[in-house]
Amino acid sequence: MKGNIYIGYQGIGKSSTAGNSYIDLESSYFPKEENWYKNYCGLAFSLAEQGYNVFISSHEVVRKELADNKSLHPEVRITTIYPQLKLKSLWLNRLKSRYKADSSSKNARALLNAQEHYEDNIKEMKADALKYGFDIIEIKEIDYKLIDYLN
Repeated sequence: MKGNIYIGYQGIGKSSTAGNSYIDLESSYFPKEENWYKNYCGLAFSLAEQGYNVFISSHEVVRKELADNKSLHPEVRITTIYPQLKLKSLWLNRLKSRYKADSSSKNARALLNAQEHYEDNIKEMKADALKYGFDIIEIKEIDYKLIDYLN
């Protein structure tokens, strides 16, 4: 059985859900050189072909690369996961708490990005999911377990 690829907005719980058949393919480990996303997405497809469920970042180049190669992997389902727009203030608090607990540069970038671009990010992710034929999971509350949305 093939796995799935989950495009996840920052802070949805990718890392805390990873384990067993779920892999958090953290994009910050990929040097942001020209075409970095090709290797990143290629690895995601390879892992999904092996039966793993792969969480990946929501960068625009990643979404487009997945769409461009989707037909080569017809059995791999691609799903976009993001919070509802109305959760903005709660989501920013969630990301602030995450940063206070772990002040890594990854968490700092996620918080800054959400503070400046939350609405645009969510609208773009949704529009791309519809355009590319990805499934959509929209998080409707702030207290949840990601695995409950996936089952």
